[in-house]
Amino acid sequence: MSEKYILGVDGGGTKTHCVLYGIEDSDSYLFTFGTSNHESLHGGYKQLEKMIEEMVSIVCAGRSIGVSDITASCFNLSGIDFPYQEKLIANMIDSTGLRNFILRNDTYAGVKANCDDGYGIAAVNGTGCNIAGINEKGEAIQLGGLGEISGDIGGAHFMIKSAVGAVYDHLYRDGEKTCLSDEFSKALGVSEKLIPEKAFQAFEKNDENVIRKMAIAVYAAADRNDKKAFEILETIGDYYAENIFAVYNRLGFTSETVPVALIGTQFLKGENPAIINRIKARIEGEGKPFKVVLSTSKPVVGSVIWAAEIAGFSQKERERIKLCLKDI
Repeated sequence: MSEKYILGVDGGGTKTHCVLYGIEDSDSYLFTFGTSNHESLHGGYKQLEKMIEEMVSIVCAGRSIGVSDITASCFNLSGIDFPYQEKLIANMIDSTGLRNFILRNDTYAGVKANCDDGYGIAAVNGTGCNIAGINEKGEAIQLGGLGEISGDIGGAHFMIKSAVGAVYDHLYRDGEKTCLSDEFSKALGVSEKLIPEKAFQAFEKNDENVIRKMAIAVYAAADRNDKKAFEILETIGDYYAENIFAVYNRLGFTSETVPVALIGTQFLKGENPAIINRIKARIEGEGKPFKVVLSTSKPVVGSVIWAAEIAGFSQKERERIKLCLKDI
């Protein structure tokens, strides 16, 4: 009998990871593509439909198999925030010939990848922000991810824009002096008065290199105990804590301990711990039964594990999959 597979897909704003996992031999095959967020594609939904078709075709061709050899799949794609989007994109996946699949926002993959029993809360602090949870019954909720519409306060873009705003206040609104001016000037190689213009250009061009330098500058100012920098980071920490509490309350978790996975570059690579410390302090102050963990697995691992759940794999088998994919 020919080998059967499960497929996990994690699609973000910059890249998409697909992992084909062999059910019998436990071999895994990683495929990497560009963004699969319809909001980031020039052609929107039409381009996404073509991309999904091409991804499935390339993945199958890579192992010389057909879609019928994929017994279950999970697609976790950014940009899925409402039911109408989920329905639209599910039809695209269905048109590839894949049948036994689940489609959810990419934040949920963080729960499956980092919470051992498959339930918990994931908080993403990367370019943007998102919080999602899955309870013991499999019920799920996602908060944020819509920018200003959902009042998001998190992610590198919000943090940097808030910090540049503090510099702008000092320059033109008689605001107090902040070390952010010095750190941005050093990072960007410009005078204080050119910081707002340089920042605007970075976001206009989506210059990831400059944006990263500016994020580091905010943390550097916090390391110097700058009041404005700390206010921004602690405000972000408060936002995440309040959203984590909201997810917990709405899903009605029953377990004694609920894992909270912190995911994304601003949590994992942020040069100052103020945001995480604030979240932990709020959790301790509220007396919630949370266990905070820093992400150790790529989100696509969660997508594969979720596909395994759909395929009927036991908890022990899913743990084995996670172990097999730890270095992917």
